[in-house]
Amino acid sequence: MNKNKAYSLILVFLLVANTGIARTKQSIESIRAAVSEYIAANFDATDDYRVTVDRLDSRLMLPRCKTPLQAFTPGGSVTTGRISVGIRCHDEKTWTIFTTAHIDAFQEILVLVQPVARGEVLTRRHLNLQRRNLSKVRQGFFTDYQQVLNKQATRHLGVGTVLSRRHITEPKIVRRGERVTILAASPALQIRMTGIAMMDGLKGQRIRIKSQQSKRIIEAIVQQPGVVTVNF
Repeated sequence: MNKNKAYSLILVFLLVANTGIARTKQSIESIRAAVSEYIAANFDATDDYRVTVDRLDSRLMLPRCKTPLQAFTPGGSVTTGRISVGIRCHDEKTWTIFTTAHIDAFQEILVLVQPVARGEVLTRRHLNLQRRNLSKVRQGFFTDYQQVLNKQATRHLGVGTVLSRRHITEPKIVRRGERVTILAASPALQIRMTGIAMMDGLKGQRIRIKSQQSKRIIEAIVQQPGVVTVNF
């Protein structure tokens, strides 16, 4: 047998062997597809997202599964960022492998387009909705203007800040040292007097007020700017 015929027979043998192996091993593509399908079925943070499944070793030799592959996450949840995903075959030849995937999810969230000083009240001109990658944003962001309008900044915030709950608070509508109207009411009587706030106050908060008439310090509930109430 000459060398050319020998080489041809070897090539044919390798081709047949490789074809046989391909038919009996689980394809890398099917494993990656199972990961993507699992994420699509279980990720509900937003419809705008991108999944990148890490490469698997092309030399991986797993028996071909005759039943549908089952994907799962160790913690049972699918979140943004890098996650570990398991793929399991429940066949006569059971096997399980793990790979990783990265989920980049995008959503329009509220971002500052103008700087805000500490104590300043947020208005529409300070804010804009911008598409951001949620895997790079801390939790607690806002998606609705009404969630933050007329709230007070807890500290200085620069342009581009993604607003979160730690950045804002309810505005103080009564200030320490401010003159306020005290409304004292009972079922049969209503009294109006003036006083001086001894502390800052939020709406609904109980604060100390010094009555200008009696000079006594009483506790009253903040109702609106410049107005507090006390029951008797």
